[in-house]
Amino acid sequence: MIIIGMINSRFRYEAYLLIIVFLFPIILISFDPNKNQIAQETRQINISAERNRYEVTVGHPYNWIDASSEPELPLGDDDSALTTLPFNFIFYDGNFTKIYVVTEGYLTFSLKSVLTSLSIPSSHPHRQNIIAPYLTDLDGNSGQIYIKNFSSYWVAAWENFNLDNGSFTGSFEVVLYNNGDIVFNYDILENVSTYACGLNYGDNVNYSSYNELTSGINDFSIKFSLINGENGNGIVDGNHIGIIVGVSVTLGIIGIVGGIILYFYKKNPEQFKAKFKRGKEKIKEKIPKNE
Repeated sequence: MIIIGMINSRFRYEAYLLIIVFLFPIILISFDPNKNQIAQETRQINISAERNRYEVTVGHPYNWIDASSEPELPLGDDDSALTTLPFNFIFYDGNFTKIYVVTEGYLTFSLKSVLTSLSIPSSHPHRQNIIAPYLTDLDGNSGQIYIKNFSSYWVAAWENFNLDNGSFTGSFEVVLYNNGDIVFNYDILENVSTYACGLNYGDNVNYSSYNELTSGINDFSIKFSLINGENGNGIVDGNHIGIIVGVSVTLGIIGIVGGIILYFYKKNPEQFKAKFKRGKEKIKEKIPKNE
């Protein structure tokens, strides 16, 4: 405080702001009545950061890849087929060469039972390693499923499917790229009700969920870009929170301090720096020049 007292008053506000920004997390932890729980959460964060994660682009350029030149998979309702990928595919901390295609609108690397519903995230052992463009209770006898291999990507398409109640619901596909990226393409969706859309690793920490599919969607795509480490987890449904100077971030790893839920973020550091700089400039504008 002595040092701050010697600073010109024009910049004193900035000094206080910097102290609040950088010391606030330390102050929260110092008043934590359950330090062991925080230590456990910190270990969990460090472990999770070693896994591959995904950055989500909603409204990725739409490009339907036609797989219907291949034979239709002979699947019925609540059915699945194990197929070999044309390359090793990275999904979170796994490296896979085979994948299950399930009539209910999803892919999985570890099928234990066919799902007709899912909430993302989930840590249930039957809901691990799932890629779900539109997981819902589909009538597996109503549409056609095609898969097609390419040199750098692989496609699984669900075409002209009905819901289990008989109402038409649409056509969609998943594209897996050999660099680990994943794209969901939606030709058309109708009669959308309860569904799951996204990626589920299976530990309630590593996941990406999109909750804004609606009836009438057409020529729409979502891309999950494989990244390493800190970014990419969370819900991508408009539930964003601005922190400090209004940086928009997505929900990520959760910690609990004294019964208060805290969200740990690191999203777009360049955006953070730019908004922080603008925040400092606004403070300068408000300080009278005679101070």
